[in-house]
Amino acid sequence: MELLAEEGTQPLETQVHQSLVPLFILGHDESQSVAEAAREALLCSARFLKRRDLEKLLRREQHFKFCDCLMDKDVSGRDEHLRQALPYLQSSQEPLREAAVRFMGVAAWHMKDLQPIMKALEAMSQDDCPSYCTMRTEFLSAFRRAVTK
Repeated sequence: MELLAEEGTQPLETQVHQSLVPLFILGHDESQSVAEAAREALLCSARFLKRRDLEKLLRREQHFKFCDCLMDKDVSGRDEHLRQALPYLQSSQEPLREAAVRFMGVAAWHMKDLQPIMKALEAMSQDDCPSYCTMRTEFLSAFRRAVTK
């Protein structure tokens, strides 16, 4: 509390803000206890940041509307949010990879430069999960069409 009084809440707000995407993705963990803890921490983070819009979407379990709202209102943090999702494409857990791909799909609609997303998805061509492969193929197709327009 003394640290907050001396330095203000800005450093803590920055840290909490940077945890939003990882917590969102971890909310899809195969371990039910990890997923529940991540979802609760995400809800607390939204509350701490006074983002009632995000909090409301999380309470209603509108997870991908949460992603859309986050990317829509946090213009300066879009690249960072996208960067935070990339490591989850390498996860050994299929649900985390799928959540990362879906997050990136939502993020793409808010991005001007789709090349980093396309490169990351193309690099994952070795994945053998059918649902992941289908999503990746659909997103890459949509991204390529958007880039050529």
